[in-house]
Amino acid sequence: MYWISSAVCVFLILLLLSIEGAISISSLDSLYTAEYNATMKWGTYRPGVYFGTRSRDPLSVLHGLAWSRPDGLEIHHDCKQDEKVRQFGWLEHDGASYGYQEIVDDRSHVLLHTSFAKHADRPGEIFHTRVVARPLAEDDTKAVSLLVYVGVEDESGHVVVDEQVTPFKTKDGKKHIDASGFTKSGKLRVGLTGSVPHKESGIGDFRSLVEVSAADGTAIKVFYHSLSLDDEDDPAVKTVWNAEHHLSQHLKRKKVKAKTDAPTGGPSPPPAPQIAVLQDTTDDSAKLVFLQLLVKPPADGITIDTHFFTRASLEALDDATVNALLSPSPSEYLTQLLDAKSAAFHDKYRRIFPVKPTGGGEDWPTSYEKVAKAAFSNLIGGLGYFHGPLPVAKGAKPRTLTAFSAVPSRSFFPRPFLWDEGFHGMVISKWDSRVFLDVLVHWMGLMDTDGWIPREPALCEEALTRVPEQFRLQSREVANPPSLVLPLMDLIDAAMENGKCAVLSSPDDPLVDNSAADCSTPSAGESQWRQAIDPALLSAVASSLYPRLSQWYHFLKKSQASKTKGCYRWHQRTTAHTYGSGFDDYPRGVLPTTTECHLDLHVWMIVMASAMLKLTKYLLSHSPSTSLTQKDVSQWSKEVTQLRDFLVKDKTKLYDPSTGLLADYMGEQPTTRTGALMLVPPWRTDGRCGEEFKQDNGKPGECDPYSPSPCCSPSGWCGSSPQHCQCEGCTISLPLEKRPKMPTKAATSPHIGVVSLFPFLFGILADQTPAGSSSTWLGKQLPAIVDDVMLSEDRLWSRAGLRSLSKSDVLFGSGENYWRSNVWININFLALRAIKKYYLLDREEGGSGDVTLPGPLRASMDRLYWELRERLVATIMTAYEKQGYMYESYHERSGRGLGAAPFTGWTATVVLIVAELF
Repeated sequence: MYWISSAVCVFLILLLLSIEGAISISSLDSLYTAEYNATMKWGTYRPGVYFGTRSRDPLSVLHGLAWSRPDGLEIHHDCKQDEKVRQFGWLEHDGASYGYQEIVDDRSHVLLHTSFAKHADRPGEIFHTRVVARPLAEDDTKAVSLLVYVGVEDESGHVVVDEQVTPFKTKDGKKHIDASGFTKSGKLRVGLTGSVPHKESGIGDFRSLVEVSAADGTAIKVFYHSLSLDDEDDPAVKTVWNAEHHLSQHLKRKKVKAKTDAPTGGPSPPPAPQIAVLQDTTDDSAKLVFLQLLVKPPADGITIDTHFFTRASLEALDDATVNALLSPSPSEYLTQLLDAKSAAFHDKYRRIFPVKPTGGGEDWPTSYEKVAKAAFSNLIGGLGYFHGPLPVAKGAKPRTLTAFSAVPSRSFFPRPFLWDEGFHGMVISKWDSRVFLDVLVHWMGLMDTDGWIPREPALCEEALTRVPEQFRLQSREVANPPSLVLPLMDLIDAAMENGKCAVLSSPDDPLVDNSAADCSTPSAGESQWRQAIDPALLSAVASSLYPRLSQWYHFLKKSQASKTKGCYRWHQRTTAHTYGSGFDDYPRGVLPTTTECHLDLHVWMIVMASAMLKLTKYLLSHSPSTSLTQKDVSQWSKEVTQLRDFLVKDKTKLYDPSTGLLADYMGEQPTTRTGALMLVPPWRTDGRCGEEFKQDNGKPGECDPYSPSPCCSPSGWCGSSPQHCQCEGCTISLPLEKRPKMPTKAATSPHIGVVSLFPFLFGILADQTPAGSSSTWLGKQLPAIVDDVMLSEDRLWSRAGLRSLSKSDVLFGSGENYWRSNVWININFLALRAIKKYYLLDREEGGSGDVTLPGPLRASMDRLYWELRERLVATIMTAYEKQGYMYESYHERSGRGLGAAPFTGWTATVVLIVAELF
């Protein structure tokens, strides 16, 4: 059993809520067994660096890798999209105890393979890393500087070189690592010892053994450097995580000329190139120790193995003790361990995510499985641990919080994102439901007393430095989609199906709908992940988090309410952006109003209320100690009914009769002189203005009055300084609501795109007889959204997938063009999921949909599913093969990857698309 009783869980949660106003993650550790905590303690939980490890503790030991050319001018440590590293990413990762990564760096002429593994029997006490460096070409003789380091985050801790293990020689009064025997033996050992005494770490004393090996005859130079807190030359050394900064400081301070022999009798040789080396310094109070290897990697590579031991596992780094734990020798043990872990990963992957054929029964190219594995591995290998104060806007007192979460992109977004995490969870929960539930618990731990969860929490300096200034402070007025309930509901559905199919219990229980039990033989992947769910674990987590999930719903209901009764709007939006929705620049009303209603948010409210209804029923039937009653079921059922009725009633404000589609209600919006809606703002979006930079209508260009730069200077630039706002010839753009004689009218949004799809995406259109609607209303809505929108080449249908905005829209491809044309995999995934889950397949055919579709519509739905699936997979795979990465979005015509890369957040749902696990 991984969990204590649900009754105790609920008591602990409620007690913590009443005292602290938030879940204490350290207190929730008691819910996990020692076995689970040990398994997950160490990991590659630093997604923003190419290769680094840490523990899930506020104060940890950090291991990491950096490399550069010998001159030290380009140091690679932090994952950066603008670096010239051709390709990097995990090819294998199980999220808990193993990972294997490849890094290709053309400028440094090196191919790096990095591996991570935990000891088979003592995963919480011993782990290992391996770095193998090879030349990109066998005849390449370029040297490379390889740097590994160990650091401690505890100010009272230390790490030093172990002189009993490390060979030293003394020269000029300094101790240098003696690597003279390496060329002959091909082996070198360096020992490190240290301590993290702070009680929050749970680490204490530790030892690291670094073993370097290569083919006989390989020459290396070895240097090291120790940094302490009182280093006057580098006062920022307290930021142990910032290894790249420290290396840039200390590699530059001592340069040694490389030897260049002049040919006899010939001209003088060119100036010798310089190499940057560390200073061979020791410090007993050091918090960070670097080890540098200068080497020309041989064709079969140079290997750097690091073996980390806690004091509980190892008292000394002598051969007998180490070999007893790592038999027959550390390097051989690690090779065997990595081989076994790799084989286990591939076996589990094929069982969980089998590759399903195309609609025509054809097999995908064999390379697609390798790419899908890389997508999955980068997602789960991007799990990170973050701890620190949450920056909150408007003077709120920062809370010190802890997050354990996947990240969308290691290079561009190496931090948690709330609405992204729901999509991450739909993949991770299939692989290991325990890990997803662990992530969910941590996200719920970020909630404040009002039910608000920050949408982009950067909780430590390592994460915060990668966040643009304007996004650092989290506003409590900004909400985010509750997508995290989607994977949780998938688990509950699967657990309930498991229980029904096992016994078909309680046939007369009104809370158990046995008629919906799918007891047909599930697909291979579906069977594997369903059977792996621990019902006791799931029930305990659901019981523990129920108060938090309920509070989240009521926060959304209260904070995002519109002044139009019964509907909701994303608060704190601007004319240009609705960041809270996740759809950033997707067009809404030109003038934000307090009466507007946003279709996507209203559907999210239905999704959240429906999830709470399902969760309540589940706990009543699966958690005997729950305090919930039938009254709670009735209350949540009422919430769902009210939300759905508002959406589907004949005269809803969210229905546009001109298109036959549900849409945003924009409230009172400006109109042109002809009475047409103003869909394009009367200002430019490129920061230029004035007579020389006219609008499309020929008028002088204006500045955005809602932006930080509302004033136009005589030189034609937008800004906010006195030279822009207070000079002769300066002009200030007025907000729309302050412009005289600005006619307005109430309207629904004419924009057709991702927002238009929301009722379809979550099965609302599967109900053809909702209360208060005519018998044909939704019957017209469904074919309209399928045939006239999704399959229309003039609207959303493209060769790469479904566009984010209709091709016929006046704003298509304009401005930032983020959500105004591109193909986004998360929405396309939801479309496939909806077809499979709600519309296309009858239960007898293996689906869960209950809708009986008329022939033509069924044919359209069938075509949409199979063709969209093939187009999406081809788009993602082709871009990967051509560009080397998964991307944030894809060009709707060429299929070229766009935006952040590698982006293996929701783009990794391609794994589920290929396996048809929806």
